[in-house]
Amino acid sequence: MAEHKPAELWNNDEVCAYLDRIGLSADVPAFRDNEVVGSDLASLTDDELKTDLGISKLHARRIKRYLEDGGASYAPSSDASAEPASEPLPPTTGNVPLTSAVAALDAPDLGNLRVQSGTFQRWPVAAEAPATGVPVPEQSVATCDPGIVAKYKETTELIRRLDGEQVATRAPAVRHQIDGLKSRIKTENEKLQTLLKSQAKTSALAEKLIDDKWVPGKFMFKAMGKSEDKRNEAQQAAQEVDRQVAAVGKVLEDLNRVLATKTAEMQKLTGDIARLNEAKAWEVTILPQVFQGSNGDDRENQLEKEVDGMIAPLTTARQYMSSYTQAYQLIKTGRKMLDDSMQNLTQAVGLANLDVVGNIARPLRRHGPMETMGDVMRNQRARAGCELANKACDVLLKVYAIIPDVPKIKVEEVKALRGMGLMSIMFDNMLMDLAVRKKIMAAQQ
Repeated sequence: MAEHKPAELWNNDEVCAYLDRIGLSADVPAFRDNEVVGSDLASLTDDELKTDLGISKLHARRIKRYLEDGGASYAPSSDASAEPASEPLPPTTGNVPLTSAVAALDAPDLGNLRVQSGTFQRWPVAAEAPATGVPVPEQSVATCDPGIVAKYKETTELIRRLDGEQVATRAPAVRHQIDGLKSRIKTENEKLQTLLKSQAKTSALAEKLIDDKWVPGKFMFKAMGKSEDKRNEAQQAAQEVDRQVAAVGKVLEDLNRVLATKTAEMQKLTGDIARLNEAKAWEVTILPQVFQGSNGDDRENQLEKEVDGMIAPLTTARQYMSSYTQAYQLIKTGRKMLDDSMQNLTQAVGLANLDVVGNIARPLRRHGPMETMGDVMRNQRARAGCELANKACDVLLKVYAIIPDVPKIKVEEVKALRGMGLMSIMFDNMLMDLAVRKKIMAAQQ
């Protein structure tokens, strides 16, 4: 059975393959261009996926929901393209040469694990075949309870069957169908209520015309024929509304029946997914327990020690990966704020330079509405640039709090860029122009 890596460890190719498998191939170029990896999918929210990658919010929700419902079922198999492992050799004792008949013995495809008469037979991993005439060493055998063996067979069969039925893949589609049915039933109910009100009105009008009494002069003024026409029209209108009510009721009956079927299917899929996850968790935990107390060979014991030693570094690496992912997103946000701040400040400086040039060209001009509008625009750009720069400084300080040894961030310099300090730096050109203007006007006087 194929092994699946956790979603946090997917690389960019595996993320793109995951998108293809859930039917979002149109979004693959955006994920490939931005080099999105599994840790990004796990850490980013729906809105961040939509904003950073330019995809629809519906697709972002679909990606996150599929991960929460069982992303391992959609993940590309890590060993799907690998060559099939060579069949392990059966154990022999004594000086028996290896023959082609022994090598051709077949065994169940359980990887490095075989079920034989209530025992788990363990073979050395990647063991080299002995040369002809060399005695084959005995392998260790871990005796196991026959009940556990039977349960292991049932569990593997259950996992194979549920994976074949693709219960994890079908569940989101059925849930989407149920949501659509509920929305349509709500619409049809509203339509039915409107028709019922219309039916009450038309029925009341028809009954009123049918029960109309004779009054003096009705035949004289030829009103009898008109009353008959009105009664016929009212009856036809009432019958038409009755037909519409019956049609909507039939549609609602069909929709409720389909909704009940889909709800039952969803409940079954939910139970199957829970059973599948439980079976996989039991299978993962039972295999190490089988070999507890057995004596493996030196190579196997060495491999077990190496695997045990990798657990702590792997946990630390995951913690670092989470922290650096969060810091990376903050740095991207801060960089965008700084770019917007620089754009606003550049526009403000440009407006200030135009004002200086205009005053030099026409020193005695009056300060009219256009000049006032220019001052307002310049001040708005300057204020917006300073506010964005201050926010960017706060974001960078958050990055420093997450990763104290982050390079190229000096806290003292960042704090010094707040308020008028930043304004003085960015408006240095404007201040110099004002000084030059003052000298020119003094010389003219």
